[in-house]
Amino acid sequence: GAKAAALGIAVVDYGRDRVALMGPTAARVLGVIPRALATATVAVPRQRPAITTTAGRVQFVKREVANLDTQRVTADVTIGWVTTPEQTVLDLADRPNLGGITPATAAEAVRTMTGRCDQQLVARLARTQRKAGAWQRYCWLVGLPAPTRRTHIPTRGLHGVGDPADYGLDLAAKVWRKAHTPTGPS
Repeated sequence: GAKAAALGIAVVDYGRDRVALMGPTAARVLGVIPRALATATVAVPRQRPAITTTAGRVQFVKREVANLDTQRVTADVTIGWVTTPEQTVLDLADRPNLGGITPATAAEAVRTMTGRCDQQLVARLARTQRKAGAWQRYCWLVGLPAPTRRTHIPTRGLHGVGDPADYGLDLAAKVWRKAHTPTGPS
């Protein structure tokens, strides 16, 4: 499928240790997105445009794979790397629309995978990769206590547990409060 094509193309172009399946494609490989995806997402060392193959669309994302938390994966055409559950939940909270999925699909994948995650590792990855906003969105998605936070972080279309303003998140906060504030008699 598209994930094997993405990994194969990236390995040929950049070398096995400089690429990794990530985001929704990693979630699919890790078994938390049950349906096949039309777009496979792969981290590569240099930005390049997406391509369409007979197996599907391949989206390349510029990332230093050495800085990502990865594990070995075997695809139909090659052996390579895929991000770990901890890296994947952080990436999905950071970019919930990546690979053409919806924020609802990203949120569901994050919640499903959270039980497999070492929360301290997710927090450490967020710190070292400077993804404080992704960490705040992740905590909101899974109902972890509100972290010490920056403010005015966009929700990026995600829907979490409780008031987004408690997590320093904007955009949906006013809408959430309005929907969850009891109204008196008219």
